[in-house]
Amino acid sequence: AWSFTVDTVTPAVPSLLYPANGTVTTDTTPWLDWSDVADATGVSYQLQVDNNADFSSPVVNKSGLTLSSRTLSTLSAGTYYWRVRVTDGAGNTSAWTAAWSFTVV
Repeated sequence: AWSFTVDTVTPAVPSLLYPANGTVTTDTTPWLDWSDVADATGVSYQLQVDNNADFSSPVVNKSGLTLSSRTLSTLSAGTYYWRVRVTDGAGNTSAWTAAWSFTVV
C-alpha cells in the first residue's frame, strides 16, 4: 500500500515591519524587513519593489528568498512601494501583503 498527502493549505500572509509605511529616508540602500512565516514544508518569499503603486514595472522582483529581510541595491530618489508574499514547499502561494511605501530623498 502507498500513501501520500496533498497539501493545498495556503501559507499565512507575512506582515511588513520595516521601514514603516510612509517613511522618508536618505538611505539609498534601504533594508526591508517582514515577519517570518512558518510551514512544515518550508517557505520562500517573493519581494517586489516598484515606483508605481500598481507594481506594473518592478525595480525589484526577487523570488526564492529564504530570509525575511533584504537590503536593496542603490535606489534613485523617489517614492517606492513594496510588498511580499510566501510560497511553501508544496507550491502554495499566499496573497500579497498590502503595499507599503517609502521615499528616498
